Amino acid sequence: MKLLRSFLVLALAIVFLAVGNAFGQSLITGDLKGQVLDPSEASVPDASVTLKSVDTGASQEAQTDSTGYFTFALLKPGSYEITVTKRGFAQSGRKETVDVGKTTLVNMQLEVSSAAVTVEVTAAPEVINTDAAPSTTYAENEVRNLPNPGGDITNIAFTSPGVLVAVNQSGSSGYGNFTANGLPATSNVCVRANP
Repeated sequence: MKLLRSFLVLALAIVFLAVGNAFGQSLITGDLKGQVLDPSEASVPDASVTLKSVDTGASQEAQTDSTGYFTFALLKPGSYEITVTKRGFAQSGRKETVDVGKTTLVNMQLEVSSAAVTVEVTAAPEVINTDAAPSTTYAENEVRNLPNPGGDITNIAFTSPGVLVAVNQSGSSGYGNFTANGLPATSNVCVRANP
């Protein structure tokens, strides 16, 4: 029984010492926590937050997390300047006081920067074919092997890019008429190369 009492007294002494040390730590420092928001109250991730002690001049930096929160822990009590910067926003700052054993909550709101926005276009524009008379050339074996119902040579023209069936003013298409690249059907010329 005596051994059990000694063990209990020793355990209580260890608990009191541990609690005393933890209690003592919280009585010499404080924390500062906050969130950075944009004008629409949305969180601002990856903003740079600088905390500078007015009393000592010492400073430290932190980045906001994905929800815009930042934390500075174990701070000496005193007055601090908080500065928040983020590209595209105007810099924001304010002073706060950190008290012993307390967490100071600070919400910082950033305003959109009034600096001019520069848009840089890096893609090259598409090249437009300005050739007035584009043409398609077929080899003799291609003409011989292409499907050609009715033996009409103009059917082969429909295999060229940009060729459509020509439609007259009444809305019907004439046999063998086609337009190429927007030109009228009367502009088509078929040339047979000499072998």
